Amino acid sequence: MLSPDVQIVDIDGRHWKNLLDLPNGPKRWSTFLLIFMRDDECVKALRVPGGPIPNFEFVGDENLAPLAKKYGVDYVAVAPVALLRRVFSQAQNTVRRADDWDQQIRSMVTTVSALVRSEVRWYPRAPRFVPKVDGEKLGGWIERLWPDGTAIGLFAFDGTRPHTSLIVGKEGGKITRMTTLDYFGMADGPLHWPVAQGEIYMRCRDEFLPLHVAFWFERESLEEMLAGPKGLSYFHLACKRRRASMMPAPFKWRALLWAARVFGGR
Repeated sequence: MLSPDVQIVDIDGRHWKNLLDLPNGPKRWSTFLLIFMRDDECVKALRVPGGPIPNFEFVGDENLAPLAKKYGVDYVAVAPVALLRRVFSQAQNTVRRADDWDQQIRSMVTTVSALVRSEVRWYPRAPRFVPKVDGEKLGGWIERLWPDGTAIGLFAFDGTRPHTSLIVGKEGGKITRMTTLDYFGMADGPLHWPVAQGEIYMRCRDEFLPLHVAFWFERESLEEMLAGPKGLSYFHLACKRRRASMMPAPFKWRALLWAARVFGGR
């Protein structure tokens, strides 16, 4: 999916830093109790965050709910102590040197996801960051949702000043270039984003690549969406309140986000 020679042009330093800082916003991280087993013997237990638990006693899988309550964690995971070694071994054996590197990444993601889901016992359920991933299907979805010769954009505004932006272009089945609003001399505004959408869309079309889909946010709205457990539901609400929008909004994207929100509980 990624070209080995991606062109990164006019990346505004402030926009890039703010983009990378987004996951570090006001978010409550999940807590875990990790129990590592060798046959029927517990060899180590860790609370994350926290560290090793001395004198830990494990009496069986039927005891997971009381353990979660005792140690105050969201998830309990019981895994073989050799899991990490197996993950590295199988991921390495999955990679074919003849594949391009994005295909190698998809193969590794598929293998590691399947291994973790099959070897780890979770209480009360596997967290969402351990999804059942099929790298081939994921690549196929991306091809269908994102036509060649177009771009995807993310824009967040702090009042009339752009807070962060990212525009990613795809050509020949590969991501070939990335930029920010600095490419158009618009990194510092002032821009009133509901009005500026049309101008940015035309500038992308004429000077970069046409925007196939773009997500627009007030800064606070984007940070709150990323911090919450149901980001798509929050995005839907923010759009209704005109604190966010998707424009352009192709039907396939709208249908996918609707299905993920309604049926996936996102």
